[in-house]
Amino acid sequence: MREYLHFASERQRDEWEDHRIPGIVRAAVFYIADARWSELQAPTVVTSVWRSEAEERALGGKGVHLDFRAVDLDADEEVMQVEEAIRDRTNRFFPTGLSEMPRVAPLRHGTGPHFHVQATKAEAKARGGVL
Repeated sequence: MREYLHFASERQRDEWEDHRIPGIVRAAVFYIADARWSELQAPTVVTSVWRSEAEERALGGKGVHLDFRAVDLDADEEVMQVEEAIRDRTNRFFPTGLSEMPRVAPLRHGTGPHFHVQATKAEAKARGGVL
């Protein structure tokens, strides 16, 4: 595992190891972590993988964390222009094929600036993709 991919807690580390995370999500997370390390010399922290229904409701989520279809990563407000460029490149390299659902959502949403990397229902069902 990349030394610059960290976890907010043991819970996130354990959830990251779960086989239900689609390969395409893992590949996009590694791409973001590599880019952030290369361009910002900043480690990337996984802040959320799976959520219970209560956690998802409390955070206003739409359910993608309930079935391991999404991973949240930290983002630095002070270098948001670079973070947004990384997000844009990630969306180009890992398209979902759905215009209404980018691979990485806009960074400023929900609980504050963060990368929200997600898979479509079809990708999650196949649990395929890369890696």
